[in-house]
Amino acid sequence: MKNSKLLTMIVLAVFVLAPLSVSMAKEQPVYKIYKVEGKSYEKYDKGQKDGDSLKHKFFKTARFYLKKKDKIGLSDEQVKQIIDLKVATKKDLITKKAEIKIAKLDVKVALKQKPIDVDAVKKFISKKYELKKQKALNLAEAYVKLKAVLNDSQRAKAKEIWIECKQKKN
Repeated sequence: MKNSKLLTMIVLAVFVLAPLSVSMAKEQPVYKIYKVEGKSYEKYDKGQKDGDSLKHKFFKTARFYLKKKDKIGLSDEQVKQIIDLKVATKKDLITKKAEIKIAKLDVKVALKQKPIDVDAVKKFISKKYELKKQKALNLAEAYVKLKAVLNDSQRAKAKEIWIECKQKKN
């Protein structure tokens, strides 16, 4: 009798807990594995935020051009232009990110005032999203400038190398 009750409890526990464990497994954070200089690293994938896909595209393309500069046939002047563009873009992103954080803080402070000044809150929110818009536009402009550094034959060669690298991965 005791054994059958114990067996019944175990069976019920398995049927009740199994679906929970499956749903919990789906909610675990996603990790990406990437390699740098032959070492493997895991990084938590937070998903992409607004503008991050363009930022990722710009820096990935610049890194690719610099890594394959000999195969693409880049001159020293072109390499210098790409490096300068990367540095200028990175500086601009750091500045814009700081300005956006300040605008967020201004919104929080304005919302804590008694009485709340609605016009000030609107002004700070507008400023915050204007900065985000400018950040995205600057990234798009930098990407266009990056593509313009290469001439037509170099762009075709880079595209060919890119496709070749993608096929090797798959």
